[in-house]
Amino acid sequence: MSAGVSALYRQLLQTVRSLPRDPLRPTLQLNETLEATVNRAFGIKQAGTVDSSTSEALPLKLAEHVSVEDEALASKALQALKDLSDDKALHAYPLTAKTLQPATDPYYYTRLIQGVGLSSQGKTRSWWKTFFQVKGEA
Repeated sequence: MSAGVSALYRQLLQTVRSLPRDPLRPTLQLNETLEATVNRAFGIKQAGTVDSSTSEALPLKLAEHVSVEDEALASKALQALKDLSDDKALHAYPLTAKTLQPATDPYYYTRLIQGVGLSSQGKTRSWWKTFFQVKGEA
């Protein structure tokens, strides 16, 4: 069982490290947070404990303490991460028009997406739209 757990640990780390970096939050990255979570779940105290090379292996004494249920949960987490990195997550849980256009504010997600796009370009919303809380089609 320990060889399978070690391989699962290695696959989780590789998948987490392959996630793209967030340009809008340079100090807070999802892949670094998930890597720390994986290490904590497998009993690794700090990230430097295991080699950062491609031949990472979980120490055998740690692998022996992983239960079958935990191994199954780790496999599900690995599949979810692979779906995220392969951009299949949206297809597994399709969004409906009702979800994307709530009755209270039908253009909320449109404005949100445009706002993130503009902020990544260094542009901001007009001061008067912010002051008067103007809503509408972006």
